[in-house]
Amino acid sequence: MDAVKAKKLGLSLQVQDLSTKNERNQRIAYRASRMNTMMAQLKQTLKRKNRKLRILTNNLAAMKDEIETLCLHIYKMDSMLVTTTTSMEHVLKLNEVDQSLSKYKGNVYYTFVANLYKLFVATKLRKVEIRGFDS
Repeated sequence: MDAVKAKKLGLSLQVQDLSTKNERNQRIAYRASRMNTMMAQLKQTLKRKNRKLRILTNNLAAMKDEIETLCLHIYKMDSMLVTTTTSMEHVLKLNEVDQSLSKYKGNVYYTFVANLYKLFVATKLRKVEIRGFDS
């Protein structure tokens, strides 16, 4: 009888040990399941962020191209202003030397050209540069 009781006690201890291990394994499995769910959510979030980053990168490249085009147009316009200013300066100096042109001084066009020349001279022409767009 003692052998049966000992065997029963041994089996009881084994069942209790297996039950404890089973509970621990279930907790581990639950945590692993939660981690898998979190990882899947993080992957989806990462995909969305990468998609947004690609769109923003494409937009940045398009804006850089547009800015470069605008800078070229500004440079061309500045060049035209320099040419126009030089031409107007030549005509206005010619007027000072050649008194026969003085009859145009009261002319609206002449006044406009003289005022425009003053405006052009007062304008600081500059070369436009793009900074901070290094890829």
